[in-house]
Amino acid sequence: MILIKIPRKDESFFRNVIKRAKRLAKSSIGLEFEVFFGQESIFILFPSKALHLIFARAIQMKCEARNMDCPIYTLRKLQKIPQEYEEIARHWTTYKLKREHYKLRDQNLDVVP
Repeated sequence: MILIKIPRKDESFFRNVIKRAKRLAKSSIGLEFEVFFGQESIFILFPSKALHLIFARAIQMKCEARNMDCPIYTLRKLQKIPQEYEEIARHWTTYKLKREHYKLRDQNLDVVP
């Protein structure tokens, strides 16, 4: 499982994140997630799939641009996120995800190189 913690400092930011995730859940990407609200943070829980990790990393990059701390927690300790995933997440922060990356939706994190 992948968990990202987003502080509630900027209400419009986390509302937009949730809207975007809901839109991606309805699209052909089929993003799966659960949202939990806390007093000071919201938590978004994703399954352990490569595409979900990339989406969480894209959210984290947007948080960093706003000087917010949004840590990502994984069930299994990852040494580091593969460079290919970093590039895809960086692209996804400003543009739509390319169709060629939709195949990552089915790739488990257990087989990440």
